[in-house]
Amino acid sequence: MSFKELSSKNNPKLVLYKKLSADKRFREKQGKIALEGPNLIQEALKNELVPEFIIFTPEYPDSPGGNWVKELSSSIKKYQVNEQLFKSIALTEKPQPVAAVFFFNPLDFGLKKKIRQKLVIILEDLQDPGNVGAIIRTAAAAGADTIFFSSGCADPFGPKALRASAGSIFSLKVESVHNPVRLVDSLKEKGLQSIAAVAHGGTAYLESQYKLPAVLLIGNEAGGLSTDLLSVADFQVTIPLPGNVESLNAAVAAAILLFELVSRHK
Repeated sequence: MSFKELSSKNNPKLVLYKKLSADKRFREKQGKIALEGPNLIQEALKNELVPEFIIFTPEYPDSPGGNWVKELSSSIKKYQVNEQLFKSIALTEKPQPVAAVFFFNPLDFGLKKKIRQKLVIILEDLQDPGNVGAIIRTAAAAGADTIFFSSGCADPFGPKALRASAGSIFSLKVESVHNPVRLVDSLKEKGLQSIAAVAHGGTAYLESQYKLPAVLLIGNEAGGLSTDLLSVADFQVTIPLPGNVESLNAAVAAAILLFELVSRHK
């Protein structure tokens, strides 16, 4: 099977891919997203995202694990590029030699998700996209319904967050929220408990009486949650640290609390 070859770094498709990778506003304006690696691409396909085109090196379709490219619909445009050219558009040091551009509008995509609102997460001003992506991956594993992120958060649809989420972001409703306090109040009216993760001063997480349905609040890596969000929390919980460490990584703390919540649901 032969595929059309792209041979110039100035090819419009390669230029588009690089700009989508680098520029959040451009992604939003275009309604498209750039994905690198088979895991992200296959998760997007599994969740019914529509690809505009796929790019890969000549050897990839015949490599172990690469045969899926040949099985894609003939309506999907497929292009091959040499290894050097592929590396010039990749963001990782040792990229897996397949990438794609998908049509993607987070709001439209979120509207398609059926939400039970049993386990919701709000991320307030997290700065590290790796933390954001890791929390999304853990949330998906724990069976969360929705993740909301404040305007001060790292972009969950940026390349680093996408990689850290391992594609699980496409299995959740992930949505921006402009007023987290109002959102918490609305969720509490629907019967969800609100649980704020705090580094110090809260009730030990194993001793607190929280349970599902719930909304878990995770704050900024350095400053934690705002006083406004803390004021509407039903519970403030802390993970005791017997060792000589000031605090846990935000993604680690979120994972501990999420799975404790899930374990209490009978």
